[in-house]
Amino acid sequence: MEQVFSDKLAAIVELMTQDKLTERLPLMSPGKLWTIPFETLAAKLPGVDPMHLDFWVKPQVGQGILPPASAEVSASEVVYTLPLAKHDEWALIVGSPAPFASVWAKFTRDLASVRINVRDLAGKPAGLPDLPPGRVANAFVQVDVTGAGPQDIAVAAMVVFVEKNWLDANDTHRWSVQLNRFDEQQSKWVPLSTKRTAEDADRIFYAVVVPGFSTLAISGSSALPGQTFHIADLTVTPARAMPGDTVAISANVTNTTGAAATFMADLWIDHSAEATKELQVGPGQTVSFSHQVTRPTGTYLVRLDRLTGQFRIGTPGESIATGLPATGGGAPTTGKLVGLIAVGSTLTLAGAVLLRRRK
Repeated sequence: MEQVFSDKLAAIVELMTQDKLTERLPLMSPGKLWTIPFETLAAKLPGVDPMHLDFWVKPQVGQGILPPASAEVSASEVVYTLPLAKHDEWALIVGSPAPFASVWAKFTRDLASVRINVRDLAGKPAGLPDLPPGRVANAFVQVDVTGAGPQDIAVAAMVVFVEKNWLDANDTHRWSVQLNRFDEQQSKWVPLSTKRTAEDADRIFYAVVVPGFSTLAISGSSALPGQTFHIADLTVTPARAMPGDTVAISANVTNTTGAAATFMADLWIDHSAEATKELQVGPGQTVSFSHQVTRPTGTYLVRLDRLTGQFRIGTPGESIATGLPATGGGAPTTGKLVGLIAVGSTLTLAGAVLLRRRK
């Protein structure tokens, strides 16, 4: 399918079953996959985590924020020092070591001299529970932050990589790779969805949004993880606003299983991670959640899980009585935008796709 013309791919996908698609699509390059409209993939693949179906724009580091300085403590431990963190701005906080390619964080206030300690663990730390059944561990890493508390980090994003020979040796599906974060309060591993973003001859790179740092595990399985949640009733209020106004992006999430689970309410704006919330959802329970954002003038695409919508921030004097619809379904031009951008994208070894944000 890699060789099929992009304008023919969507029609071919429409004719294939989910089983065939989950067998064939992960073998395509991410850039080629992303030329298929997200709405088409989401409809045809209800059993697939939508993270894998939409492209991403890597976090854009705020102006004047310098990269972190690193110091090797030992062969398995590196300490990074971020000179300056700014309120509501992304900063690169880790540039390596394996399995990380890059780690970014967005902070809730200005900070200085934030230290990030990254320690490669030989295996699962003693006293921690096993990973869920069927999950095969690739790596365990401990990430600790000093100079910034959990409340100071609004959201973090990272690109990690796994070796292709490990995937092959463990019969691991390329869309099964997850980052598992150990939640100390719940004393359990919480799975975090990944997005395959690039690959080279030896490695495949995955992007993931995280709510904070702790002991982390990269794992995979031969089968795709089951879908635990159903997301519905996306609303964007108001759908048209002025600079400085707050836009609320809300939805309902239902746990479709018989066990309590943690839902990561990741908000994506123009294919870039904007915010996340951890929600504890009981078996069969439905929970409402909302994110609030402000933006300068422009039109913005919104995604929560597999629901999409949009909003517009107008200019002074522009009428807000007419404009874009307030609720999601697919944004009318999303598919065309994906095709135009993804075809011209250059995949980097850091797993980042540099795409021009739609204004």
